[in-house]
Amino acid sequence: MVWLNDSEYDHSSVCFAKRGQGKEISALYRIMDYHRGLDSREHYEWAYWENTPEEIKRGISRDDPEDPISLYRAEVLTAMGANDDFIFLKWSPNEDTPNRPWVLNPYVRHYDSPALYEVINCPGVNDVQGLRDRLVKGWQYRGIPANQLLVAYAESDDKIRVVLIDRHDLIYGDGWLRLDRKGSLTAQRYMLNRDMVSRIPRALTERGQDRYVYESPSLPDPDDLVLIQPLSEYIKRYAQWFFDSASVTVGDADAIRVAAMVDIALKAPNRLESFLGAHIATSDITQIRQLLARMKHPDTEVMNGLIRETLKNDDAFVKQCRNEVLRSLDDEIAQRKTDLHQLEEDAKQQVAANDDLVNQEKQLNRQIEEIRQQIESERTKLNDIEQKKEQALSRLEEDAVLRLGLQATARFASERQSDPADVNALRPSRYPESGIPAPVNGFADALKRNLRQFGIASVQESADLSMLADGIWSTLSATHLLAVDSMFAIPLANALSYSMQGVPAAHVSVPMDWADSSTLDDLMNDEHQHVLVLDGLFDTVNENTLFQISRTQSKTITILPVGAYGNLRLVAREVWNRVFYVPTERYTVLPHSGSTPVFAHGSGLNPTVSGKTILAKVETLGKHIGGGLPPTTLVLPATVVVAGDLLKIKGTGQWISPHLTLQLSLYRGLDHAKSFANGCKDFYSCNTLLTRVWNRNGR
Repeated sequence: MVWLNDSEYDHSSVCFAKRGQGKEISALYRIMDYHRGLDSREHYEWAYWENTPEEIKRGISRDDPEDPISLYRAEVLTAMGANDDFIFLKWSPNEDTPNRPWVLNPYVRHYDSPALYEVINCPGVNDVQGLRDRLVKGWQYRGIPANQLLVAYAESDDKIRVVLIDRHDLIYGDGWLRLDRKGSLTAQRYMLNRDMVSRIPRALTERGQDRYVYESPSLPDPDDLVLIQPLSEYIKRYAQWFFDSASVTVGDADAIRVAAMVDIALKAPNRLESFLGAHIATSDITQIRQLLARMKHPDTEVMNGLIRETLKNDDAFVKQCRNEVLRSLDDEIAQRKTDLHQLEEDAKQQVAANDDLVNQEKQLNRQIEEIRQQIESERTKLNDIEQKKEQALSRLEEDAVLRLGLQATARFASERQSDPADVNALRPSRYPESGIPAPVNGFADALKRNLRQFGIASVQESADLSMLADGIWSTLSATHLLAVDSMFAIPLANALSYSMQGVPAAHVSVPMDWADSSTLDDLMNDEHQHVLVLDGLFDTVNENTLFQISRTQSKTITILPVGAYGNLRLVAREVWNRVFYVPTERYTVLPHSGSTPVFAHGSGLNPTVSGKTILAKVETLGKHIGGGLPPTTLVLPATVVVAGDLLKIKGTGQWISPHLTLQLSLYRGLDHAKSFANGCKDFYSCNTLLTRVWNRNGR
């Protein structure tokens, strides 16, 4: 430990505590640096940033002693505990260990801290009345708020309207935040510039909640003083304050005297503003006075008894009540007669309708008897026809029924949609982040490590993750459209996305019978979507969209999950000229390991493959499978093999065998495909795929 004088801690920063699953603090991340100019003016400067993959590729790293990403001192973390999420620390750079600067412990050597304001959005309101109601109900909030809170309740253009509330005036915990009824009655209101409010990165906050800070230790001048407590609380405190200030003693049984004192309070409007300490809106004062006035006549059993006895002994009042009741009964009797007449008319109509139904029933019974006789005479012929039909309808009928059922379901779902814009809209979203990725050399190594990190593991000794990673690498040189078992789609997509860009993949579900080429082009050419999971195309047999994707020239790697393997035989076989089937039969998916993913530092993905070399490989593959496929169907697997050779990857011939098996089953039939599969080195994957696709219960 190096001993420093207090004056040597010449850096100051506001830090945010990142907590683990057990709420313990793992690190204090610098989010803002504090500076005081020669003119004594104070200001904050945003300090948090992370290396992007491109910066790491250029050799830029966070190893500057003057700019550490976080501050650490065990005693400080222990002292903070569950009391605060924010802390102001003085520190000094550490030249020997740049990522561990020297920190002055504020709990041992106390030093002044500038003001820090956390900005919290009050949801679902846009005025002071809505703010007041919502503060009483509360809203979801995870974490420990700062000492000073700016609660935002309205906005316009680049301005945000907030009120300043002290943390001690709030009740928070268990994921909820609300106003303490014992807290302050009023709060100062401010108008803030939107660009002075910054969001703390979600990677640091609990469950990724949005939390914000105001980037200045000082606020502009307030423009008003507003009421934040419910009116009932003002009435309670005002009455007590008024009576105390007027030196009036209140007895429990002295109801007349209390009413007189309330009258005194109501006739002293200047005293109300004196109690609140500020000018209050006329509408609010009116509501308070109206509620105070009701205190003069409480709804008690004693008062109700007095009123009841008084009115009962008033003959004129009793007579008037009788007249009112009789008039009310006359109207009711007339209405009942009208209702009875209507019911009689309805009954007559119902009897006539019943007679018609009886006649119809007789006619139907005669027709049924005639039909029954015809059925008996034709039963033998019908049985013969049914037997022949059952023999003729084999798998072709099953496929046709399934296709028609899917199309009918798709049309029904499409007709149920009320808004065409919603039907065509595809809004992709990213999968949850898995920590800050670390760089490694080489795409294949990064992909292999990420496959393991996201739970993919081999179940046979003849298969390992290197074979899967190398096969995918060589395939990406030929096509960016990958058909993957639905269980593997998400982990494989995230593994690819982290390996290439250091971020999770995106995903979107395509509705049944959906087709919109313009929206699809925008989605596939979105520069922010490097790896995209398009769910639902195979499982709903959406051939139109599959063909549109195959014609799109996009750099986005598209993962097409396969859940119902039987649907693959319903899809047009030409789709597989551009979509490659990724064999995962010898692998499984285990629970997420929880470790940090990696991304490839440098190294290109796609080697240059010449057309002449591809054509030569097409000819070789055609001879290998016995001439069972047109040359156009062999271009994709041939390109994969050629790319694998250029990347010095072994086993690409084994890698493409399940894809060729699927194509052969669609072009030449199941028997021809089985014959080819049994001769392949990876006969297990090939035969397992055929079972899933062509057996009724295969999966």
